[in-house]
Amino acid sequence: MFFRINQLIIILTLAAAVFMPHGLMAANSVDIEMTCDGQHDTIWVFDEAGNPVPSTFDILIENDVGLGGISLGFKIWTPRQAAWEYRDVSDSFALPISEINYLSVVPGSRLDPHNEIFDMTGLMVNEYSMDGLDHDTILIGGVSLFGELPPGPLQHMMSIHFKATTNEPICPSQLICIDSAFVPPAGNFVFTDAGGNTFIPEVLWEDGGKCWPVIDNYNYYFNNGKVIVEPDTIYARDAYSAEPETVTVTVGFSCYEAEDIIDSTVRIRDYDYSLAPLSMTSVDPITDYSNSALQMTFDMTDLILAYDNLFWAPTWRLINVTGAFYDGRYMGMDTYDHVLFIGLTPGDANGDDITNVGDVVKIVAYLERGGSVPVPWECADADGNGSVQMADAVYLINYIFRHGPPPTHP
Repeated sequence: MFFRINQLIIILTLAAAVFMPHGLMAANSVDIEMTCDGQHDTIWVFDEAGNPVPSTFDILIENDVGLGGISLGFKIWTPRQAAWEYRDVSDSFALPISEINYLSVVPGSRLDPHNEIFDMTGLMVNEYSMDGLDHDTILIGGVSLFGELPPGPLQHMMSIHFKATTNEPICPSQLICIDSAFVPPAGNFVFTDAGGNTFIPEVLWEDGGKCWPVIDNYNYYFNNGKVIVEPDTIYARDAYSAEPETVTVTVGFSCYEAEDIIDSTVRIRDYDYSLAPLSMTSVDPITDYSNSALQMTFDMTDLILAYDNLFWAPTWRLINVTGAFYDGRYMGMDTYDHVLFIGLTPGDANGDDITNVGDVVKIVAYLERGGSVPVPWECADADGNGSVQMADAVYLINYIFRHGPPPTHP
């Protein structure tokens, strides 16, 4: 019970620090370096025997005032989805009352011993995801009761230990990155002095993360590219437009050229539905992807109707591009983008994306005066009974002028 109460005090203390007035002090900073097999700046994922090489993210801190509390949130990720796992170093270091076994404190640094510097908590670690895929997030924090982290120059204080997995092939020149991450309730990087005054430390790397290249000795590669869909917002109404509309999907590659792709296996899909492109063209590279990109053009009407035929609410859809390359070695490709589809408006019989008196006139003109059919007719079915009748015009009048229920859909 004492531990749970103490843990609650810790969390509240860290959360409160975020909402104190912030003052930027340039001499308070956080940096990250890479150490791998005694080397810096490059990760050798596997040695010549094919065994994974242990690596570390080295966390360096500079502080010009004594610190009574820290909160550091790290996101670990790869732009092209390499895989890794965290390395057990529990024999050399273990956090109190914790199963964390991949974080170590550098012996002889200003943070050593951590349980005396942060004598109220030791070092606390919260994990989010932590599966070695996509984005993993680690929150490291500590609070002092009587001690403090002494001021001093930039110094290596902590390390996060990891290694590549042997069963996940990756692209040569892959990157692994670490970045600051907002982790509620503690927030981004936060330093506090012994009096509780809050400082935001300077992050000593460019926005977007600090990344290191990976070298892989395997001959099988997986290419996870980048997909850009234009337009990035698609309106269901466009499927019924008299003017033909197209969607372009551009895929950037990290390993090979667009010309290396096997055309017959490239497709765009959502779940089990495949849609053949109208055209495929090699274009200039996408930023951060060094090789030529493949641009595919699709009929927007086919793309929209490929899904649920009609959309009645905004929804995110997965645009997934799959395929294969071959230049003497097989390389799979599977990557995607999310696109926002804006649905149809119930009661919008005249197609102006607004439900108003014009839609009443449209329905009346269609039913009584030989006017054109509303397209799609489902939008004119204001009461949602599956047909367009004069009752739909009355329904809209009640909605617009008499506070009646809003239009619905079949």
